[in-house]
Amino acid sequence: MTIAYSAILVGVQIKTIQIETVIGQGFSGFNLLGLPAETTRDMRERVRTALEALGFFIPTKRVVVNIGPIEDIKLSRTPLSHLDFAVAASIIRALCLEKKEPIHIPQKEFFAGELSLQGNLKQLSNLLVYQAVFQNEPNLSAMCLPSPCKLQDERIETFENLKEWLDTRKTKSHKATIMKYDIKSHQRSEQESKKTPPNEITLKEAEKTLKTLLKKPKIAVSLLVAAVGKHNLILAGEPGIGKSYAFKNYPNLLAPLCAKKNSEVQLIHAEENDCKPPFRNPHHSCTSAALIGGASLKPGEATLAHHGVLFLDELAEFPRQSLEALREPLDSGIIVLSRAQGNILYPAKFQFCATTNPCPCGYLFSRMKACRCNPSSSRKYLEKLSGPLMDRFCMQVWIENTEEEKEIDIFGLALKETIVKGKILDFLNLLFQLQLHEDWPYEVPNLHLEYKKLSTRGCEKIKQITHTFANLFPELIKHDSFLDTIVSYRELGQKFLEAHV
Repeated sequence: MTIAYSAILVGVQIKTIQIETVIGQGFSGFNLLGLPAETTRDMRERVRTALEALGFFIPTKRVVVNIGPIEDIKLSRTPLSHLDFAVAASIIRALCLEKKEPIHIPQKEFFAGELSLQGNLKQLSNLLVYQAVFQNEPNLSAMCLPSPCKLQDERIETFENLKEWLDTRKTKSHKATIMKYDIKSHQRSEQESKKTPPNEITLKEAEKTLKTLLKKPKIAVSLLVAAVGKHNLILAGEPGIGKSYAFKNYPNLLAPLCAKKNSEVQLIHAEENDCKPPFRNPHHSCTSAALIGGASLKPGEATLAHHGVLFLDELAEFPRQSLEALREPLDSGIIVLSRAQGNILYPAKFQFCATTNPCPCGYLFSRMKACRCNPSSSRKYLEKLSGPLMDRFCMQVWIENTEEEKEIDIFGLALKETIVKGKILDFLNLLFQLQLHEDWPYEVPNLHLEYKKLSTRGCEKIKQITHTFANLFPELIKHDSFLDTIVSYRELGQKFLEAHV
């Protein structure tokens, strides 16, 4: 019996797959065990034809290839065709041992790659899965991948076809391309990626975004504070005041992800990422299965927004069942999908952002137009936004259509003054540095919030955003209206309640 190894992605975890091959007596045939029926048929024909092109013919004996564990294969997010190389290598080893032909077999050799009918190896779609194998398998001796390969490790060997791999194993001289790996250089670059300040292009995009947002100072302050503290934010107001437009530019205010978070994001999306935080913006017709994850156990929008932003435009238009499904992930940061097919856990630490109108026509509380909705229609419209869901928003901000100079709060005035004095780059550097570092210089001042009619969670949320305001606007900490102004950034629920909506 010969054994080869491969790896697949289950949820966001790397699972080792073992391929065992036995050639024995009995009814002749080539049997693949452990895969779905359709996948078995396709792989058997690809591998058989590729081996024949190489000069290896399946003997008229019982050839059994067992692939397991079956539980992990059922939940695989990696294409099972990537196991072709491992299956073919395991069969070749077994045939060589059967014929007593010399072949070099490393102790624990991993394979990945889909075979063409001519025995050529096709390019892999997600190399990060196999990069993560090195952390799970310290005893791994070699990783055989299709050429070319961007991964760098001294144990990685790349091949263009099956024949090239066989030649190196028969001669015991590894002529394959070996990717040299400097671990000290890698650790140094990883540390730099955690602390490197934003580049000039990032600062220019952020500067352009900030100047655009300052047309509505309260929106600008809300987005800046939310970006620094990763606070959940909802903006409400009448149509056409720039709520959705502001969030479309929100990613420009977010700092790049560190190396560790970026690798987590890449595993979830099964593709390479350039350190940008994910920004997911599903349509309001999406179901709870699309938001959380469905019967196929694939990740939903909440998981795809991990370490990023989940933005729901027109929140009150979403089905209530879909919105209520987000309550647990917002608190726990994980999603456990339990289906007949199996159970799987996904991370879901995302920043929840949303916009909404106050009623179907959108002009409830408007200074410019009268609301033409029946009060019962307005009440029904906002009933989709339950109290527990709204309470999970750290910042609940009402945006007026017109904002006169005297109505701009102390934070909006401070932001405008920063622009006038030409200190916008210094402010943006502070913005990104606060996002990149957890040790902030200013602590939360003593708060007495009982008189504000806030829930226990509401008081905690106020403390969190107060900490962020204090570090983003340290010069205003001692201002008389510092706390009252901060509380005004969480007024939406009270506003709806006072209007008996």
